[in-house]
Amino acid sequence: MRDQSILWASGVLCSLAMSPVLAQSQSEPAVNDLEEVIVTAQKRSERLQDVPVAISVLDAGKMSEQGSVELRDYFAQVPGLSMNARGAGRTQLILRGISTGTGGNPTVGISIGDSPFGSSSSRGGGDFMVPDLDPSDLQHIEVLRGPQGTLYGASSMGGLVKYVMAEPDTNEYSSRVQVDGSTVAHGGNGYGVRVGTNLPIISDKLGVKLSAFQREDAGYIDDTLSGAKDVNEARVRGGRVAALWNVTDKVKVQASALFQDARAGATPNEDVTFNYTPLAREYTHERLPQTDGFEGDIRFFDTTVTADLNWAALDSITSYGKINHDGPQDVTGTFGQFTGIFAGRPGLGVVIDNKLQTEKFSQEFRLASPEDGRAFGWLVGAFYTKEDSEGYQRLRMVDPQSGDNLGLAPLYDGTTPSTFKEKAVFANLSYKFTDRFDVQIGGRYSENEENYSEHITGPLNGGETHDGGGSDESVFTYSFNPRYRISDHLMSYVRIASGYRAGGQNQQLGISTTAIPPTFGSDELVSYELGLKGDFFSRALTMDIAAFYIDWSDIQLRQVDQSTGESFIANGGQAKSQGVELSFVWSILEGLTLNGNGAYTDAVLTENAPEGTYGLSGDRLPYSAEWTGTLFLTQEFPVTNSLDGFVSGGVTYLGDRLAPFNNVATTPRFVMPSYTTFDLRAGVSSGAWDLTLYVKNLTDEKGYLSATPRNSTTGLSAYGVGVMQPRAIGMSLAMKF
Repeated sequence: MRDQSILWASGVLCSLAMSPVLAQSQSEPAVNDLEEVIVTAQKRSERLQDVPVAISVLDAGKMSEQGSVELRDYFAQVPGLSMNARGAGRTQLILRGISTGTGGNPTVGISIGDSPFGSSSSRGGGDFMVPDLDPSDLQHIEVLRGPQGTLYGASSMGGLVKYVMAEPDTNEYSSRVQVDGSTVAHGGNGYGVRVGTNLPIISDKLGVKLSAFQREDAGYIDDTLSGAKDVNEARVRGGRVAALWNVTDKVKVQASALFQDARAGATPNEDVTFNYTPLAREYTHERLPQTDGFEGDIRFFDTTVTADLNWAALDSITSYGKINHDGPQDVTGTFGQFTGIFAGRPGLGVVIDNKLQTEKFSQEFRLASPEDGRAFGWLVGAFYTKEDSEGYQRLRMVDPQSGDNLGLAPLYDGTTPSTFKEKAVFANLSYKFTDRFDVQIGGRYSENEENYSEHITGPLNGGETHDGGGSDESVFTYSFNPRYRISDHLMSYVRIASGYRAGGQNQQLGISTTAIPPTFGSDELVSYELGLKGDFFSRALTMDIAAFYIDWSDIQLRQVDQSTGESFIANGGQAKSQGVELSFVWSILEGLTLNGNGAYTDAVLTENAPEGTYGLSGDRLPYSAEWTGTLFLTQEFPVTNSLDGFVSGGVTYLGDRLAPFNNVATTPRFVMPSYTTFDLRAGVSSGAWDLTLYVKNLTDEKGYLSATPRNSTTGLSAYGVGVMQPRAIGMSLAMKF
């Protein structure tokens, strides 16, 4: 029998905890009415407190003013969100502990507006090429926790991160300029410049919004081989053009083009022993010159046509996205042993060139019933996407000091083009039985197809090989959402939903054995969730509580053929994730606000992993912290008749996490210890400008965000651990016109 006791017990506790608060809310006046948040999680504009889904919303304007411009800056402030930040453009997101480590297809979906972005396949880099958009032209970020397969399709089984972009205004002109500066302990300095303007070309008819930014993220890692300082310094620039055309009162067209380019000199990784002792000194690593950095480019174009047909609303969403990633890595620890065997020159360095390009086209049509208060509502749609990816890897033998290419034949040279297609139809139906009780039911039927070919040469491949293959499958996902409004200020819901990630093919090298399966299937999960959302004391307090239980079957696991050392993906084993999440915003007194969230997540195997992966029932899933939480207290106050000020302090806690499963029992899993950080912020503002000063990681805590063995074959080696940013002191000045 499934262990769902935590789900139902948490629901009872939530109800009991809310009862006295509800009683007070009927009689006590508001101290400060909190701002209402509108989200589009269900592909309709709705109040956050009305949506029967666990959602966190991050305000983009506040993020940029506080120096939180990367995912690693703010991920810990979202309950249930973890990350494996390996650096050099390689980031893996995990929601509610749904992850088996690196190498498989992604479990968290990414969308820009209602368009999917990034690959649904590991061949297209979906497991690590997460678009980390600068907040310069974002309205906000919605993080949907739990499977979203019904509305968002493949690879959203853990949840979805949705970048909601700022829309043009057809009536009012506005401009904004922002400059940032910061200095980082153990490192260098950073800066940022952001400019934006909104132009109403034809009043009420046509508006254009333009934005651009450039920033330099300070480095704080030194390289002991070259002697270079702050090698992980990064430069990022980008911009967006968006236009809104109100063709008629009932038809509008919105189109945009976005680009972002990132360049980093190295990963923010420190070399340590298994017991966290630095190999040289703190905040250092040793890498061959000309490796460990990356170049990453993002291009995204979309057009949305909306038409009011009176009896329904019609939406057509078309998008095209492209991601390029070039990230050479020093893999001497893994492959250096072969330079003497195949080149007769032991002791050489080995570099792997990693290049990947993924292009994605998507088209969605949907019809939705009018939002006129009728009892029966519906949304139906059709979706198509095609990805074209090409991966390239080459193992080069180089000079062990300079990293210069020696002109020797590569140990391995491979090109792998692939395609991924998804076709789907979906529907979401709702019926209002009473003014307080309604039910939503959703379903999605998807057909996926993946094909690849490969051309590989080199002695590590056993010579020259040509191979290819394909796989296809059909999957049905569903959701069931009863919602009951206990009062005008408190809503409860139950959500039962399924999700999946697509299957795929394993690369068949010339040294492969018949033990490696040519394909692997999709894995699926079912989530059971009970939630409460409410506002109290005339909206002085808003609260969101969710308890969940997730049953995950046929999980995709990275395994290793013990006879050849070759890795592959296979289905096997079961897992579960269960827990409780809480978020709240409380306006305690006039100008005094307390924001907080916390999560308990128990994500473990419930069945021993198959041979080739060492994991036992009860072992925790990779990168999942049992306990996380944040608290921020902010006081706003008048400085003069024309100036307002604020001070804010916060604490963030992230529990310990485990690295991915190893191949054999003799190799223990690396543990990333828990850490606690403190942040301070203060600022003044007028109608025309805002000045913010901040200190992030006040106590200069060292936190690990990833762990990769330097010898990936055995795992018995030093580790390169991704280190979060040390203490940073910065300022932001924004001018509005």
